[in-house]
Amino acid sequence: MKKQKYELLSPTLDVVFKMLFASKRGRQALIELLNAILKPASKITSVEVLNPQIPKLLVEDKGTVLDIHAKLADGTLVDIEMQMTSKTALPKRALYYATRMYSSELKVGDQYDRLRPVIVIFLVAEDLFPSRPRDFEVAFSLQQEDTGSPVMEELQGEIRLIFVEIIKAFRLWQERQLPPDDVTLGAWLAFLAAPNSPIVKEACMSMPELKDAKDALEDLSAEDEAREIARLREKARLDMDSIMANAKKEGRAEGIAEGEAKGRAEGKAEGRAEAIAEQSLILLKKLLSDAVTSALSNAHLAELTGLTEVEVARERVMKSK
Repeated sequence: MKKQKYELLSPTLDVVFKMLFASKRGRQALIELLNAILKPASKITSVEVLNPQIPKLLVEDKGTVLDIHAKLADGTLVDIEMQMTSKTALPKRALYYATRMYSSELKVGDQYDRLRPVIVIFLVAEDLFPSRPRDFEVAFSLQQEDTGSPVMEELQGEIRLIFVEIIKAFRLWQERQLPPDDVTLGAWLAFLAAPNSPIVKEACMSMPELKDAKDALEDLSAEDEAREIARLREKARLDMDSIMANAKKEGRAEGIAEGEAKGRAEGKAEGRAEAIAEQSLILLKKLLSDAVTSALSNAHLAELTGLTEVEVARERVMKSK
């Protein structure tokens, strides 16, 4: 009997990415993807996924981050997150994740030498570096600022942040504009961007690990439960986008009107700046008034509005009175 074909689920949807790469079947694909991104001196041959489960109750939680926490053989901790949109606070969010993960390694009574390096990888489906059309990957790490002889070398690379643009890499890979050491990574990112494209099918012929990942995605896409999880997650994402768009539209109009009116009344040139600050506050109030977005954490609301967590917490307390 011929196997029924289903439309492939999109690996750029975070829950699909996690179902695929955090599973036992996708473990080798995760190893190959990490080797392609990190380009370690000694190839990664094993990886332990620390959070393989996807609690069903969290799939529809619009504020839940479905990333993959993994540990390499040398103890290095890696956090890999799929992001469909490039949010304003993404760089600081990555730094926050890295420092939180780094500090979480120590338990009461542990010595500091137990701390292991941390790497945070953001795979972004949107254009993150528009001013750099030929660069799809940018990395940051701790380094010594002066040019003298190296000291405290144990700090080098203890925390690394890596941002990767999927769609741009796919385009550069198709146009054969990637340097030789990035061609493999280009193929993996092309798989994430367009797993059913003819060029990815061709790459599968020379990359058995990529072919296995595509087969695993086909199997996953044929599962009723996986398709339903993906549908619920996509619906949650679209609902959040809609709520945010409406709140921003209303908040922008109200905030600018109030701020500019205040600026005119006081004869100040900074009316526009006040309008922007007022707009952020109004946006926060609208998000706190919505049953869905009010459940988001202070950190997430701060990221969405551009306010500080202290300001968000203060407004939340005011609203509860």
